[in-house]
Amino acid sequence: MWEGPYNVIDLSGTWCEKAGFAAAAEIHKIGNYYYYAGTWSDHSEIIQAIPRRYNVPHNQTYLLRSESPEGPFVPFSETPGYDYEPYEWDCIDGTLYEEDGHIYMVFVHEWTQLIDGTMDYIELSQDLTKTISEWPVTMFRASECPACGEMNGLGEATFGLKMPGWVTDGPQLFRTQTGKLGMLWSTWGKERYLQAVCYSESGTIKGPWIQEPEPFLANNSGHGMLFRTFEGELRFVVHHVEGDGPRKPQYWTVDDSGDKLQLGHQLIL
Repeated sequence: MWEGPYNVIDLSGTWCEKAGFAAAAEIHKIGNYYYYAGTWSDHSEIIQAIPRRYNVPHNQTYLLRSESPEGPFVPFSETPGYDYEPYEWDCIDGTLYEEDGHIYMVFVHEWTQLIDGTMDYIELSQDLTKTISEWPVTMFRASECPACGEMNGLGEATFGLKMPGWVTDGPQLFRTQTGKLGMLWSTWGKERYLQAVCYSESGTIKGPWIQEPEPFLANNSGHGMLFRTFEGELRFVVHHVEGDGPRKPQYWTVDDSGDKLQLGHQLIL
């Protein structure tokens, strides 16, 4: 019984206003504000032309802010359209993570630019208006995951192009009930899209990050996130594609009582 849709964001005065593509939106509550982290792409602005490969557009995760989860979410950064990640990098899927009083943006440095995609983080100011890291820190490369396949070898194409490379997508950091720090992220493998998981050996964002050898969930599913129901039960939601059909959400139970996240059973809604 859907209502709406309702517009909750205002991009006035930013380059995102003319961006032709938006994706991977998240809302995080930090302090007294709600922050909307979304990825915007302006394909009319090419930051790098890689011969025989790809013209890299201006992609960034930009933050908007509101006093309510219903919005309106508006620009608040140091300058309108501020690039939290390096301008010359192809960056997507930024998520926010807090640790010991520090706030980080964890994001994807795209395989389309690097060939072997990476997961990186930068530290933000306490008011989230700007980046205070001197430079992003690379957490791991896609090829470090045993389940990750090379796109040409898998017969996959992106934007209609067959480009060699290994993909990083969609990070979300979490802690199990035992305090173990993990990360959900996605890539491509034998069963097409898959949900991977890795864990920090140090228990901090600095890692090192150790990849689980098997997918957390394969079967052409990924870009998942954990959330709690109103009753406090932990759930896992992913994109899933059956055959060549459209993407649809799948919901799973999940257990975080041990050192490692355990996938439960699929919920049929």
